[in-house]
Amino acid sequence: MASPEVREEAIVLKKTKLAESDLILHLLVNDGSCERVVAKGARKPTNASSATLDLFNCVTLTIVGGKGLGIAKGSKLQEHHDELLIDPLRFAAASVMAELVDAVIQPDLPVPRLFDMVRTALFQVAKAPEDALPLVVAAFAFKLTALIGMRPSFAACACCGAPVGMRGGSVRFSYADGGAACAACATDMDTVGVSQATLALCDSLLHSTFADIAQMDPTSSAWDAASVAEMWALRQTGARLRSFSAFKTLSGCLQAASVI
Repeated sequence: MASPEVREEAIVLKKTKLAESDLILHLLVNDGSCERVVAKGARKPTNASSATLDLFNCVTLTIVGGKGLGIAKGSKLQEHHDELLIDPLRFAAASVMAELVDAVIQPDLPVPRLFDMVRTALFQVAKAPEDALPLVVAAFAFKLTALIGMRPSFAACACCGAPVGMRGGSVRFSYADGGAACAACATDMDTVGVSQATLALCDSLLHSTFADIAQMDPTSSAWDAASVAEMWALRQTGARLRSFSAFKTLSGCLQAASVI
């Protein structure tokens, strides 16, 4: 009996070398679940699918085989972002998002709206001003965790729901217990101090569109918000996000070079 074939629209999140010329592709498919497939001969320079299957591309492809590692064939490019491949900082920002998605999605477990969210976020990473990239990445981490049921609370106590205020000073924040903590609840929670300006920015990122975030004025709290997002993602998903360290290091190097 012939192996089943499925036509899928997917975003390429990760590529792993296999044998001399093949690749294992980690894909986010359009229902928000993951697929792992083998692309035969994809590393050969003469292979027509080589460029089609670049990282972050949106493609339509036929997957042959059952569960586990199917075989990818007949790929067709739907959307690509050259800016993400040629700009090191944008590549690093997109890699953070791809690594986080790849860490949380599962086979046969759809996440509604995730595919469209990732597609929109990648578009903004490709087009946004460089100083907006940490905001876009931070917003993505907050929105992704919210989408899978771990929504952070920034303006209200995660324990009792009391408002925590967003002016001046510092707020206690619990990565383990869901977000901000009022003074009464903080005594019974594992918390750290986070500036109210940073939490206000985090709250704005969670509730704003990626297009609006890309147009936000630069703020000194941008990287503080990104650091909160990194730790939040780590505690909620277990994803250590090695690409986040590379993103921060590269951004710091570029900022230092710009003032020389």
